[in-house]
Amino acid sequence: MSKTRFHVVLLAALAVLALPAVAVEPDDEKAIRVLVEQWVDAADTQDSALAERILHPASMQFIPNTKAPGGAMTITREQYVAGIRAKKIGGSPRETKVSSIELDRRGRNAVVKLEVQSETMIFYQFVGLSKLAAREWKIVSVLTDIVGRQ
Repeated sequence: MSKTRFHVVLLAALAVLALPAVAVEPDDEKAIRVLVEQWVDAADTQDSALAERILHPASMQFIPNTKAPGGAMTITREQYVAGIRAKKIGGSPRETKVSSIELDRRGRNAVVKLEVQSETMIFYQFVGLSKLAAREWKIVSVLTDIVGRQ
């Protein structure tokens, strides 16, 4: 992924956070919660087809990592789905806690603050979603901080 594309996606996700939030409609809140839980389940059960349906084709994940070139890892949808297929991602159940859901002023973009815990790690995540032309939510970006459990 080019640095320019990465920065555009990252700035778009951060822009959603900066917009004034509106009340989340019950139908949207339910759809967003279900989608985020399905996304976690897709990794936990290594269901690559489900992950592919949930993630927008241009989606990417950003994970700060001091050992990675540039201090971060980026994972495209294709890489994520391939990792699930190859059994390199997921495979064990995790507990999911949604802390908050915020929508932008027009209700087309949302950010979910999420905590996902496995036996050995905690994933603190901001999941960016957009409601597309078909009026369905898709995950477009994920900012993740991974902490080992002590």
